[in-house]
Amino acid sequence: MVERSHVHVITQQYGDEGGLASWTSRFVAMMSDFVGQVSVYVWGKGSRLTTGSASLSSRADLFDMEAERHLWMLPIEQSGMPSFKVNNELLRYTALGISTKLTAARDRSPHQDHVLLSNFMLGSGFIGATISEDLSVPHVAIAAGTDINRGLYVPSERSTLEYVLQNASVAVALNETHRRQLSRLGQLESVVCMRPSVEKEAMRLHWARDRERSIISLFSDCGYSSKKGTHALSRAVDILRSRGHKILLTICGGVEEAEKKFWQGWKAERYRAGMNEFLGFIPKDRVWELMATCDWYCSASLGEGCSNARTTAMCIGVPMVTTNTGEIVDLVTAGNDHIFVVQPGNFEDLLSGLERACRATVSDEIYVKEDFVANIRSCFDSDREALKWKEILQAAFAKPSDKLPRAGI
Repeated sequence: MVERSHVHVITQQYGDEGGLASWTSRFVAMMSDFVGQVSVYVWGKGSRLTTGSASLSSRADLFDMEAERHLWMLPIEQSGMPSFKVNNELLRYTALGISTKLTAARDRSPHQDHVLLSNFMLGSGFIGATISEDLSVPHVAIAAGTDINRGLYVPSERSTLEYVLQNASVAVALNETHRRQLSRLGQLESVVCMRPSVEKEAMRLHWARDRERSIISLFSDCGYSSKKGTHALSRAVDILRSRGHKILLTICGGVEEAEKKFWQGWKAERYRAGMNEFLGFIPKDRVWELMATCDWYCSASLGEGCSNARTTAMCIGVPMVTTNTGEIVDLVTAGNDHIFVVQPGNFEDLLSGLERACRATVSDEIYVKEDFVANIRSCFDSDREALKWKEILQAAFAKPSDKLPRAGI
């Protein structure tokens, strides 16, 4: 059944830039190797589609839903209508467009099994749930991270999560904490934990610290965002420098669009201070190189699903100062010699963890546990991920047709 299936992926972002976008493109490439066909519907506004390294196979089709709805949305976008109403119309037109394409695909191949897959429960998941309800197509809803970390505490978003779970054949969380939260929220048994794999090219790398370097090198690829803790990380580094630690801080990644004005001024101020390198999106092999040669990888994130950056760093064996979120809660125990875990949203704990890392670097007391790295590499193996996804799709198709959502019920 899986081998002849047509998977319809709904995503707001797609391409080579950003965690969710790049993971989705890798995910599509992996899935197209063992299903009959994959269609990708990219609906985000200004999503900057890039397909150069997306590795789309001949069995995968890419649809730019922003371009498809443009003629209908343009009068609304230029009407001065409140942004929330514009967004409501955007979701409605997007769902209609994807429904039309899915119906046409089903008519062309009536004997092919179709399944919807959304990669973020707010937005993409909502669109997937409405289409699943209208067309009685199984829906696999993935919780990426922010949709749960924030959505559980915002009344309107929490109700959206409940609706998506109600209409999902299978719900997928990227860590055990989120799996338990979704199970309680939706009162579901069919919530599974599925951690994304790390690319095989990255698995070939091993941490190789430059012991001749007199400056402590800290690296983060979390971009520039309040939820990623970028400002808190930088402020902690400022304090440690005032205490005599010589630190080079390198940050790369995208800027949170709603916070763009703040980060422009922030970058200019810290550039003048020196010993900071602020990059935008850079090629993934360059990210891996910076990871493998820094002293410490740093993450001050307030919450994660399963961070591909952190899991890649763990597979390379990079020492790390990170908040206790996402996969870290599942996989890292207290007392680990090269991963210092701090509490999210606790600045003093972050500062203490970073200072401990600086002292360990100066005294040359960083000990990477090779057995831990080997176990992590096994956990994030790509073959394991592919096998798990086959099981998830089989579970979605196995749900009795009379229990699939139907319009009006």
